[in-house]
Amino acid sequence: MDTCERSTGGKSLPRVGAVTSFPAESLLVALYLQYLLETTSSCSLVDAVFYGIKWVHETAGLVSPTDSSLVVAVRDASKRILGTARSNQKEPITPEFLKSIVGGANLSNGLELRNVCLYLLCFAGFLRFDDVSRIKRNQISFHTGYMSIKVEKSKNDQLRQGDEVLIAKGEGTACPVRILKEYLKRFNIDPLSPQFIFRRLTKTKKSYKLASNNKPIGYSTFRDHLRKTLRGFVPDPQVYGAHSFQSGGHLLWLIVACLIESFRDMVVGSPQPVRMGMLKTAQTSNFRFLSPWVCNRYCQFSCFFF
Repeated sequence: MDTCERSTGGKSLPRVGAVTSFPAESLLVALYLQYLLETTSSCSLVDAVFYGIKWVHETAGLVSPTDSSLVVAVRDASKRILGTARSNQKEPITPEFLKSIVGGANLSNGLELRNVCLYLLCFAGFLRFDDVSRIKRNQISFHTGYMSIKVEKSKNDQLRQGDEVLIAKGEGTACPVRILKEYLKRFNIDPLSPQFIFRRLTKTKKSYKLASNNKPIGYSTFRDHLRKTLRGFVPDPQVYGAHSFQSGGHLLWLIVACLIESFRDMVVGSPQPVRMGMLKTAQTSNFRFLSPWVCNRYCQFSCFFF
């Protein structure tokens, strides 16, 4: 029959050629979803078609082809292939690259000193730009061999399981503790001040000074200065972003965690090494709010990289 007729009395539509138009066959639905997967850039379209077919069949009181394991497998594949694609993912900053940036900076210049200090704190403290930009002077305390920074609010700590970041003091030129101390001294920031330490800088005849209004620097300002900094080191600064420092610190932590657990396994002689468990914990946890054992040993090992 060349024309489609509405189903009446519980009878389904007749065949058009060799294809059943309604109810749809699961194989044909799977092929159509596969076609959408290959021709579209978003898994939302595949989902819309999937649930549209499901709704039509269930409304008519028929078994839906979307219940087929084949159709479900194609839909799941679209989520893996299209839903997780990240074309703008930024590369992590390595410790060697960070040392090159610090070594190439003119730290006698207040603007470059501020930028380098931001980079180091993001890397060594596993901090997002928003966390670093809102640090206040009275939230920083220096101790023998390390410093602590109190973080009042963080996207990565929504359960408020911890609010203190420990950063070890190193012996090299890229030590974040030394650079931060130099920055605070350069701009004469009162240790008891409740103001943000990273505010807009205004140009003077000789150098720079902090703006009087208590407003942290914006993300666009940080991004623009980062790109200017990277132009002298990489051909395409676009592959790095503000998150590159935090992800670089995470990568370093994974390496240190493996070393710590490997050494402890060799000393203790445990029959069940736990370093893979540590890696799993590191990949799924909020890095800077881990147990004191891990934090203390990260501080001890991180000083060798700065």
